[in-house]
Amino acid sequence: MRWTSFFALYLAASACWVCLALVLGERQSSQDRYLREAVAGLWGRQLRQSGPTAQQGSGLELASTRAQVDLSLEPRRKGLCFYSTYTCRLQAEFQVKAAEKAAVLTLPLSGVDGMLSDFVVQLDGRDQPLQRADGGMQVLLPGDRALHRVNLGYRAQGCESWGYNFSNEALPTRSFELSVSTNFRDINFLDGSVSPVSRQNTDKGLKLEWNYQRLLSGSQVAIELPALANAGPRLIQVCLSAPLGLGLYLLLLGAAAMRTGTRVQAMQGAFLLTSFYSFHLLLAYLGDLMPLPAAVALAALLAVTIHLSYLRRITSRRFAYAYAAPLLAVYLIGLSTALLWIPQRGLILILTLLFSLTGLMHATSEVDWEAAQRSKEVPLG
Repeated sequence: MRWTSFFALYLAASACWVCLALVLGERQSSQDRYLREAVAGLWGRQLRQSGPTAQQGSGLELASTRAQVDLSLEPRRKGLCFYSTYTCRLQAEFQVKAAEKAAVLTLPLSGVDGMLSDFVVQLDGRDQPLQRADGGMQVLLPGDRALHRVNLGYRAQGCESWGYNFSNEALPTRSFELSVSTNFRDINFLDGSVSPVSRQNTDKGLKLEWNYQRLLSGSQVAIELPALANAGPRLIQVCLSAPLGLGLYLLLLGAAAMRTGTRVQAMQGAFLLTSFYSFHLLLAYLGDLMPLPAAVALAALLAVTIHLSYLRRITSRRFAYAYAAPLLAVYLIGLSTALLWIPQRGLILILTLLFSLTGLMHATSEVDWEAAQRSKEVPLG
């Protein structure tokens, strides 16, 4: 194969990988917008609970708030994207100082969308009729006692984050205690939110506590749930790095061909490059249909089988399995797998390049480069 043919085929293959990366990027961007709405519609959106409110002049005062929340992360996968869906169990008790006359207390639920199950509203230990109005549940407080105990409990489903708002409309509270238990430890607090007073590790995750006296604030507690790494950006990285893997594979395979006297034609080289590219093309679309490890295994099995079976026919069985197979394992499967699951991608690429350069130097140390240049042919493309 001529050097000009070799470079033309290599540049064409590299352009195909760039196009595939662009398609994956656009597909993920458009899918994410659509799938995020689909997940929110099926599972639920961000949940925000607020403190009780009352009409001005009602004479109500919130003596204390005691809330316990259990957040259970249950990620959902759609397409190439994972979403941080979760279930929330809330049990809250509000002690309300009442006026001499009857008044209405509102428990806001405007930030709790979707389906609520195990819903309970109690007044002084007795279940109350469910009266939803003004974005929440209304509870009638009779003027027969100075202190009422209002309980709220429910199970809801949400996505990405959970929060408790200390809204300015809520009643000031003399004592506030919020305890949040999670089944995960990788946690983040959104900008503008307050950090917990205490944080403890548990067998399943974390226990976070917020304790305040005489709370009057417009701030919030906002917990961002951890997100699993999505396959889309990693597949894009693999596609953009594929020309490097192909170039190193061809260089080292060419060095082996010099030792064995192997030659291929330009069209045969084009077929070899196409079978190398087929791994990434299969992986990009199998990733939508099955877990990523299974997609990598199936794509590698098909691409390597196609590549080696053809190379064996145009060269020899020994050359295909003794030289090409180990190089495919390193530069096609190994490099792609490392870029998918190991965070230090830049270091992986540099080490791969250095070790490959060392191997190439030693493999071609006895090659007569002037004679090879005069021949104007690449032993193997």
